[in-house]
Amino acid sequence: MEQRREILLPTTKPCKQLSRSVQGIFGPSDPLLGAHIQSICEALDVPHLETRVDFEPTFKEFSINLYPAQDHLNKAFKDLISFLNWTRVAIIYEEDHGLFKLQDLVKSPPSVRTEMYIRQAGPRSYRQVLREVRHKEIFKLIVDTDPAHMQQFFRADIETFDLEDFKYNSVNMTAFRLVDLEEPKVAEVLKQMERFQPTIGHAILNKTGIIQVGENFK
Repeated sequence: MEQRREILLPTTKPCKQLSRSVQGIFGPSDPLLGAHIQSICEALDVPHLETRVDFEPTFKEFSINLYPAQDHLNKAFKDLISFLNWTRVAIIYEEDHGLFKLQDLVKSPPSVRTEMYIRQAGPRSYRQVLREVRHKEIFKLIVDTDPAHMQQFFRADIETFDLEDFKYNSVNMTAFRLVDLEEPKVAEVLKQMERFQPTIGHAILNKTGIIQVGENFK
């Protein structure tokens, strides 16, 4: 019953708005629910502005979708893989429709000799899947996951990882920084991030040297 309620509520709200003679509908971003709302707006000749993955990229008379067309995104991925000469790539997707979105990328022509390892993963299985990818010695990743879960996907980054659990366990930890802080472009980006910090209410920069933190655990 709870799942049915979650489906009905977002649908009944636009219906109530349409009964009040609204001039247009914005959203939603959910690919399945969005298609339903778009169909209602088209039947009632109501303008509809949305940003969602469209599984049927055909012309809609009353709908404007600002989300990039999936065939264009797949072509961009193909061009990137070809330009960077990736021969082995792991594709990690979360939602069931994620593989559908990337099927054109997976079905690349034989001339593009790229081995692709495809796995579905969520917050509870990120670590397991990434471990499998590492064991296969694949170091190029294409990740299609919920933006709300990206922090968990990257939580192994020592800049954001909570090291408190390792403080009293005699852990010998070594980390490496992937960017050169002396590089002018890097310094400029860090300055911009530092100016951005007050607007979000918490620190996004770790000003403690990574090697110094690692040495504290030795």
